[in-house]
Amino acid sequence: MCDSKIDKIIHIHGWPRAMTVDLAARYIGLAPKTLRNRLCRHTDNPFPVKSRKQGGKRMFFKEDLDKYLDELPVEEPEL
Repeated sequence: MCDSKIDKIIHIHGWPRAMTVDLAARYIGLAPKTLRNRLCRHTDNPFPVKSRKQGGKRMFFKEDLDKYLDELPVEEPEL
């Protein structure tokens, strides 16, 4: 089998409304470590979506992640 990034995408039917950092990272197509690095206070490239605390865990709402994805720039194909 091919070991490309596309093979590592997980498919969840009915994603939960609130997601942990690891699940949110997979939802938006980032590695969990990448998202965690972008959540650090002193990073050069902070993650623009605000998280919420639930029982001491950092959570992201699906609606906020969807809005972030919708606002990403569209890359035009090269001819």
